[in-house]
Amino acid sequence: MILSYFVAMPLMFAREKFINYKVIPYLAFFYMLIWVHNVGKAQDKFEERLYFLDKILNAMEEKNLNAVALVGVPPQYLQKVIMDWGLPVESLLRSSAAGKPKSFYLSSDEENLPTHGVFRSCFDSIPADGLNTFYFRGYRPDYVKTGFGQFIPFSDSQ
Repeated sequence: MILSYFVAMPLMFAREKFINYKVIPYLAFFYMLIWVHNVGKAQDKFEERLYFLDKILNAMEEKNLNAVALVGVPPQYLQKVIMDWGLPVESLLRSSAAGKPKSFYLSSDEENLPTHGVFRSCFDSIPADGLNTFYFRGYRPDYVKTGFGQFIPFSDSQ
């Protein structure tokens, strides 16, 4: 929405004979109001997503796991994830900020696990030695495939 503001305003100035200059501040305020409203609506969805991400990272901490491939995630939880392809990197960044790097991703049953010391990134697997040691403190993933219901009980995962 904000992008439309940046595109529309120069076009309005180019057609200055068709617009009253007194209207422009009100129009700009109206655009900003709509943008703030849309951000507010999206905030709940992304807070729910972060809560879900933190819940999985906390369960990994409790089980002393540093890399997990979750299998069998129910559709209602997939909606919370929004974009599952970004989970490996996002979980690694979020947990590294807390001081203990961990990563997880959503896997299919037939998918093979990456070998020890290989980080499964968004679209491919990369050697853990290629990760920045300053931020990820020598993170060496050892992926474990586990079922979502066994990892986080369904009744507790909301």
